Amino acid sequence: MFGLQIADIVVLGLYLLGMAAIGVWSARKIKKSADFFMPRRFGKAMMVMFGFGAGTHSDQAVGVASTSFTNGLSGIWYQWLWLPCTPFYWLIAPVMSSCDAFMIASSALFTENIYRPIWPDRSQRHYITVGRIAAVVVVFGGVVFAFRLPGVVAGLEIFWKISAMMGLAFWLGLFWRRMTVGGAWATTLIGFFVMLFTSEIAFGEYVLWDFSGHFAKDLPGFMLLEGGLSLPWQMLFYLGAGLISGIVVSLFTKPVSEAKLENFYALTRTPIAPGDQIENPCTLPAGAVVPQRRNVFPNTSLEIAIPSRISIIGFLVGWGFVAAIVYVVYTIAIG
Repeated sequence: MFGLQIADIVVLGLYLLGMAAIGVWSARKIKKSADFFMPRRFGKAMMVMFGFGAGTHSDQAVGVASTSFTNGLSGIWYQWLWLPCTPFYWLIAPVMSSCDAFMIASSALFTENIYRPIWPDRSQRHYITVGRIAAVVVVFGGVVFAFRLPGVVAGLEIFWKISAMMGLAFWLGLFWRRMTVGGAWATTLIGFFVMLFTSEIAFGEYVLWDFSGHFAKDLPGFMLLEGGLSLPWQMLFYLGAGLISGIVVSLFTKPVSEAKLENFYALTRTPIAPGDQIENPCTLPAGAVVPQRRNVFPNTSLEIAIPSRISIIGFLVGWGFVAAIVYVVYTIAIG
């Protein structure tokens, strides 16, 4: 059936049953909207697997396998960029990929930042229902968008562009206390403008704007690929423009209040403890002990924390697995 063997059908069936069982189990543990959007009730094992999967995508395991089949052993490096980050991505990506992270994040942004302010003081069950409906809408929109793409490579390029763009304001705000709201808006808007300016904008067969068509002849050869601006150089242009604009605008706009900054960075330093109950978003639970601030660059506006002993050990162990994988692949390659 559909070119599948019995073993394929059995594996797919077990996978779907397992996902359904996990869904039912997790749904029963959700009591309020915070449990749905910022889960704390699922235990360390589940959250570790989610942490691995959130940095990967279900297409990566399939992409690596298919490229290895067509191109040979070199296919293992087809998506090498994730190898140092999540060494086990090919095992867990089908189970918990970043698709669910995007789904929950998008539904949370809509429910908490748009719906709740307009319709406040509703029950927790009401907001959970709204979040679930929003999640379904996000998934449906993603499916529709996927079918309109010319191919997988084009979809991956769009994802890389947008995720890198949205990450600029996030990382600046996380590591630099002087980042402001105006700076975040400038980073995002100017970055998107430069990205669109250096792209081809078309509706159907009608081309509204084509950067390469206008300027490719004036660019040096090392910036071009197949007659147009190459993707790496395009990303360098709009990321650089977004980064510079965010820094400049932040320096010339009113800083975020010290109280808000202290609360935010206290949240980033405070580990989650069993039984924590959060009444309101972006607040610490009652009785939480905030660790002392330990920065690589003290007495500056940079918030780069000194890694803990556990973090260093985990990092080294992860890279140990990466080294083992590289060694195994090398051993196979040389026969």
